[in-house]
Amino acid sequence: MTVQVTAGTAPRVVNFAANPTTITEGDSSTLTWNVENAKTVSITTLGTVTPTGTRPVTPATTTTYTLTATNDNGSVTATATITVNPKTPGGGGGGTPPTLTRCVASPTTTAKPGDSVVISYLAQNATGITISGVNGATITGPVTVTPQATTTYNLVVTGANNQTATCSVTVTVPTPAPPVAIIAGPSVIETIYRQVTLDATPSNTPGGGALTYVWEPLSTGAAVLDQGQPITRVQFGGLFGDYIFRLTVRNAAGQSDSTTVTVRFRNTNPH
Repeated sequence: MTVQVTAGTAPRVVNFAANPTTITEGDSSTLTWNVENAKTVSITTLGTVTPTGTRPVTPATTTTYTLTATNDNGSVTATATITVNPKTPGGGGGGTPPTLTRCVASPTTTAKPGDSVVISYLAQNATGITISGVNGATITGPVTVTPQATTTYNLVVTGANNQTATCSVTVTVPTPAPPVAIIAGPSVIETIYRQVTLDATPSNTPGGGALTYVWEPLSTGAAVLDQGQPITRVQFGGLFGDYIFRLTVRNAAGQSDSTTVTVRFRNTNPH
């Protein structure tokens, strides 16, 4: 099953699968689906259907069925492919083809990168199985994966005479919110001293985790004394005036944000 999620709060496809996923020409497979929070649900060639249901289908050739669930906030699509093997001339000699059933991921959307997802399946008449990105998968399953980004896992089982059955499941992993760089205090800090402390501890990363801090003097005659720290001392060796410093924060996902502050080095005795 492949799931594609559009922006916004869309419906949720709990399950959309074919059983079996591989048939011989003339045989039937059953589509099963379960959708939450949808106003309308439709499936290729079947038209509008109820949010939960089953329907036998008899495709003449290998067919991918697309389920579309829609509400006011957007839509979700999921696919289920049924592989149709041609009949063996004379009704024999080809061996019983393998099948894949219960090919689903739970959950289909994680809360954050690295969360565990269980891919469940059942292979019949199979001698081996491969799953993209997974080592050591067994024919009986299930397997647990921890995707860091949205990933499609392709499952392929082999059987007699190199016949195969395939299915795929997509696990959607949300992109973490970027960090926010914040320097405490006003945007212009006035001082009569050649050394000032800047505080970036209000910076945050909504997705959680540690931040790295990079301070940069953007004006000649200024220096950062405590690089890489959320609280740093800056120093002026030049003339009175405005000195600009840039802070960049970066989270574990590599996302970053920057902000600047102006420190006004003021002369208390202008005459």
